[in-house]
Amino acid sequence: MKRLAQKYFRSHSPASLEDFTWWSGLPKMQCKKAIEGIASELEEVSVESTPMYLYRNDFEATNYAKTMHLLPPYDEYLIGYKSRWVALDKKHEAKAHNKFGIFKPVILHEGRVVGNWKASIDKQATNLTTDLFTEKTKVRKRSLQEATDQLVRFCKKDN
Repeated sequence: MKRLAQKYFRSHSPASLEDFTWWSGLPKMQCKKAIEGIASELEEVSVESTPMYLYRNDFEATNYAKTMHLLPPYDEYLIGYKSRWVALDKKHEAKAHNKFGIFKPVILHEGRVVGNWKASIDKQATNLTTDLFTEKTKVRKRSLQEATDQLVRFCKKDN
């Protein structure tokens, strides 16, 4: 259990006991003991009054301020948590996934889901469209363009 908790929190920090329990499918008490077993490796933080755990080695290195990512459907960034409120505003949940567990490709900016993207790929070209939940002025246009260009270049490698 200790190894499972280490792997989860190394890849999903910050996360709560409930997130780890949901992800692992194990009883809550077992998960709590696993977290206690690696307590020296974790930093407990409060996010909107919710206790969460951050892998200690990542505590200083975490910097979402300049990041923009295009995540595919079913990416662990959203799936790996029972509650996704840290990364996704409740009002936009239906745009990122439906109640049946169907996840859509999303745009991540500063650690938060800010829109959707869609690619159409054929032998001639890769076309990528984006749909932001907020005004583009709130999302760094240059970072979004760099992220879309990077995905288009990646898709061209396989054609």
